[in-house]
Amino acid sequence: NAADICDRKKAEEALLASRRRLQLVTDNAPVLIANCGMDYRYKFVNKAYAARYSMLPRDMVGRHVADVLGEDAFEQLRPHADRAFAGERNEFEVEVDYRDFGPQWIRCAYAPERDDHGRPVGWIAAIIDITDRKRAEEALREADRRKDEFLAVLGHELRNPLAPLRSGIELMKEAERRP
Repeated sequence: NAADICDRKKAEEALLASRRRLQLVTDNAPVLIANCGMDYRYKFVNKAYAARYSMLPRDMVGRHVADVLGEDAFEQLRPHADRAFAGERNEFEVEVDYRDFGPQWIRCAYAPERDDHGRPVGWIAAIIDITDRKRAEEALREADRRKDEFLAVLGHELRNPLAPLRSGIELMKEAERRP
């Protein structure tokens, strides 16, 4: 039937257009986005996520998370993915020790991906690298600590030289009061 074919073709075109829009949005978002299955294998990543690991999105699909991040990083993040598998959305900040580029601070939101019956079938991760911010915060804390230390030493040093002057002034006042 020509009408059925026409309707199906329109539905396929609408689905394709929807996928293109989604790809456009995710590829231009200033955040790393990944979608993984219950087997911890990538089903989708945006360009920013793939670029972080010097890969193309299509080359990451099907790969295990541990193969990309490194085993240590995977084990650090696995409990958060498991919470998403349990149906729980979770947000967190953590320093992760990546195999290829060492310790990095990230802010993440993991949300469960659900099937038509509401059962978790994977998770979606939105990730922002906050390493520079964390290092700047640490530098500010260190500078504040050094400032406090300097002021304590300065206060101590200024009190000591003034003590003999105060004593001398008191002696002079006492001498003036005596006839």
